[in-house]
Amino acid sequence: MTATRREPAESLTESLISARMWDLLREEFPDRSPAALGVQVEECLRFLSIASEVGGCFIPLSKEIDEIWHALVVQTRSYAQLCERLPGKAFVHHESLKLSAYAETVGRSAAVREFVAWIPRYVGRFGDFTEERAQYWRVCTFLRVELGLSLREINEMGRRMAAGNDNQEEEHRVSV
Repeated sequence: MTATRREPAESLTESLISARMWDLLREEFPDRSPAALGVQVEECLRFLSIASEVGGCFIPLSKEIDEIWHALVVQTRSYAQLCERLPGKAFVHHESLKLSAYAETVGRSAAVREFVAWIPRYVGRFGDFTEERAQYWRVCTFLRVELGLSLREINEMGRRMAAGNDNQEEEHRVSV
């Protein structure tokens, strides 16, 4: 089966990040290649895009993406304007919280459901995770390292869940 990949005609970075903000990000992260920074900014914006629509859902991001998000947040006016242009038109608050602490607050089952729910949201909107992009999503790392799933299996699960099939079966598989 060929992997689906639906790249928007215009990337989120092109449509949401101003030249001034891009310059600030390059200054903030001079050790990152332009290509790596571009992928990281795009993944951060993909996260924000989904988060703006679903509200208070929790998803731990990689350190690199969290650093991009933090760099955006501290530019408060620009960040607020960016949030207004996201699909949900909602301000996405930044809070540092580990998955274990979040799970203690909402319960393990709820945390697992929220954690896994990001897969179909991402795959349904942006296409399959690639090796390059999956590394920035802790849910992908967890499923690969802890449960031994391949990226192909994660993408297939995302497509099934996005289509409304096997949600409970997938949640149980990941909570084990």
